Amino acid sequence: MEFVTKRLVIRPIRHRDCSQLLPLLNLPQVKAFNDYGDNLTEVDLKCMIQMDIERLYERIGGRFCLICKKSNTIIGCVGFYLEHEEPDGIYVGYELSPEYWGSGLMFEALSHLFKQAKQLPFACSTVIARVSPKNYRSLNLLSRLGFCCVSDGLYRISL
Repeated sequence: MEFVTKRLVIRPIRHRDCSQLLPLLNLPQVKAFNDYGDNLTEVDLKCMIQMDIERLYERIGGRFCLICKKSNTIIGCVGFYLEHEEPDGIYVGYELSPEYWGSGLMFEALSHLFKQAKQLPFACSTVIARVSPKNYRSLNLLSRLGFCCVSDGLYRISL
């Protein structure tokens, strides 16, 4: 399964992506608002990738790499995951290399994935995002995508 936009190839994460993702995920600007800890190790990331592959296989989520067509490198990722306390939707999380911030690439990726929701191997009719009120870029992105605030730091969109 692979999705293609004007500037991106979006495909499921693989174990061999670890070497490109580890430095990106440990950038201070990228990890500032993530929940995976302060210093992600190679072992940590390999475990995360394995969990994402299993989620995709079990049809309960998964992570997709964003590959820039121009450079043919991984510039970010988008992950979907279920949480037991929220049976009515799937959570989304995302990371993008700071050199691509402000270019509309994450909007391009997410809007494309949302339009193709029926082709994803998991149910995706309601998407939920948990965002820090200090993460202005993400708040702007969610607003542009049509998410609505449902409680402090929690946003939702029906596809």
